[in-house]
Amino acid sequence: MTHETSSEETPADLLAESRNHTTMIRDWQEEIVSSSEYRRMLWYHLWETGAYTQIQIAEACNVTRGVVYKEIKRYKEEQEL
Repeated sequence: MTHETSSEETPADLLAESRNHTTMIRDWQEEIVSSSEYRRMLWYHLWETGAYTQIQIAEACNVTRGVVYKEIKRYKEEQEL
């Protein structure tokens, strides 16, 4: 993604735009963290109850089994299970 600046944009305009984008990025990062925590919980419960294997979860979520394994392990560590 590229953005061309116009000759009408002042340095103050560009700084304000930069600040707005920084805020958007922080908001996305917070959403990613929250979604990741929730996904770890879901994957753990799907696996722990025996409803699905790690391979089945990985295939359904289009990730590798290693990602599922690491996320389940992380959830267990975070929850001290």
